[in-house]
Amino acid sequence: VPVGEAIGDDPAQWQRQDAWLAEGVVPGPGRYRAMAEQALRDLDALVLDNGASLAAGSPYWRYVWPRDASFTAAALSRTGHPDDAHAVLAYLARMQERSTERGVLQARYLPDGSGGVP
Repeated sequence: VPVGEAIGDDPAQWQRQDAWLAEGVVPGPGRYRAMAEQALRDLDALVLDNGASLAAGSPYWRYVWPRDASFTAAALSRTGHPDDAHAVLAYLARMQERSTERGVLQARYLPDGSGGVP
């Protein structure tokens, strides 16, 4: 399912996300648990195979902000998805390596991994 499109009634996508959630832990007591689960589903949908963590699926926000991506990595790590967290941090490291100024990250990057800055 492309980012920005709802999973809808596709049972395969729901089963994949259900399995992914089961690999980790959904935090939160009682009434907050459903909110935490939906937030994790959103993060899962917004992290691409190359580790790019998108701010949102809409064309206006379909970029990777290092600050936001680092929070995503922290949330994924904390909830038992260390490989996904590592992929996000590895993406950021690749962007940093492409920077003309050593050790600098730009405000946002294109999600294709090119290092392009909009």
